[in-house]
Amino acid sequence: MGTPPHIEIHDLGPAMEVIVISSPSERFVFYDMVIVLEEEGVEVLNASFSVLDDKVFYTVHSLVRLVFHA
Repeated sequence: MGTPPHIEIHDLGPAMEVIVISSPSERFVFYDMVIVLEEEGVEVLNASFSVLDDKVFYTVHSLVRLVFHA
C-alpha cells in the first residue's frame, strides 16, 4: 500500500487554492476532486496537474460562492 496523498488548502479570501501531491502509482482521481469541490459550492476557475519525478501535483484555483438563505 502506498502513501496517502498530501492535501493543502489555501484560503485566499473569496478564492481558494487546493493542492494535492501524490505518487503516480496512487489512484487519486483528479476529476473526483473537482466534482466534490463543485458540489460544496465552489466555482472551479482553473484545474491542472504536472508530473515531476515520482510525484504528481494537482492544483485547483477556485472561487467560493456565497449562498444566502432568505
